[in-house]
Amino acid sequence: MIKDTTTDSAIKNEAERTPEISDKIALWEQEWIREKALLDYRNDMNVARREGFEQGFKQGIEQGLQQWINQGRESLDRELTEKWRKQGKSEEEIAQLLGK
Repeated sequence: MIKDTTTDSAIKNEAERTPEISDKIALWEQEWIREKALLDYRNDMNVARREGFEQGFKQGIEQGLQQWINQGRESLDRELTEKWRKQGKSEEEIAQLLGK
């Protein structure tokens, strides 16, 4: 509208460039939105990876401790069973003593 009503060539040139500038701004906004989405995605993946690692680490520790406890218990049960057998206890008595 301005370019149709003015005779100043500088104003006409700027008025003609306005749609071009608007297009550039729209492209910049689209690129900014895309970059922000990529950064958000990367951040979300890093958070999920970190949480997964922490959860897996905790599970591994718990499983390792449980295995260690079970192995210790089994070893102790074997030692006690052997000791009680030498003392002449029956298998029923040994099972009862072990709580089985």
